[in-house]
Amino acid sequence: MVPTMEDVDRDPAVVIMYLVGRRLSSAEIYAAFGLSRSGYHKAWDEGRLITADNVIRVAKHFDLNPIGLLTRFNLVAAQAVSDFLGSEPNFVRTTTQRERSEE
Repeated sequence: MVPTMEDVDRDPAVVIMYLVGRRLSSAEIYAAFGLSRSGYHKAWDEGRLITADNVIRVAKHFDLNPIGLLTRFNLVAAQAVSDFLGSEPNFVRTTTQRERSEE
């Protein structure tokens, strides 16, 4: 799905709840971002909440596709992902040692 202006301008909690498929408490949202309530709101007000690091952290927390979330918040263009995959015919993702140890 191509992100709409609505997705980008909306409170990220609304988008995340939609993708997760259930209502989330504020505490769950703050924890997913790794922020306190005040830290979350301060970052949102200052335009620092939606960063690649934060979005990937949230995706991992809720077991969402990080690329999907990055494109939804316009941090990575869907076309750039498609172009990359198209230019790398032998692209195969392997699990890193760090990821294996986290499982």
